[in-house]
Amino acid sequence: MRLKLKDVAYSLSITILLLVVIEVLTSALFPMLGLVNFRMPVNILIILYIALKVESPYTALFVFLIQICHSVFSIETWALGTTAGVIICMVIEYLRYMIHLTSAVVTVMVAFFFQMAWFVIVSFLVYLKNKDWSYVSSQAWNFLPESIILAILAPLFFLLLDKIWTGRDEGLLAG
Repeated sequence: MRLKLKDVAYSLSITILLLVVIEVLTSALFPMLGLVNFRMPVNILIILYIALKVESPYTALFVFLIQICHSVFSIETWALGTTAGVIICMVIEYLRYMIHLTSAVVTVMVAFFFQMAWFVIVSFLVYLKNKDWSYVSSQAWNFLPESIILAILAPLFFLLLDKIWTGRDEGLLAG
């Protein structure tokens, strides 16, 4: 769907509200369950959805706004995440007509692949900044299970975002 900025203000606002609600719930519930280092980077799924399904010249601005809202809950690497998000969006833009989310399995695989690409980009940027792989290796063990869970949830999450961005149900995995 090709949209202008004025057409997406409502959808973007609802999406950011959804992100904030999920961040508040996971920030409160996971530590109560003993999962102190476990975070669900839903911001990555939102950015992947925007990159895959929303055609707008303002995609980089959307990535920035989502990352800024996410930074309220996790200030580490938000700027690096914005850089990674924009790079991922550019790659997806080049591959847009080759990526078809035709089934839940394909959606899970695409979401997992781009989450891993996100992690590689952010890790490389952190390494360039610190010249030390210790932070990257410690984050890898946390990011892998989180990304697997998010990839499995991606088809349902994309369905929810389809309803927010289009106002109608386009099918479970309409591409």
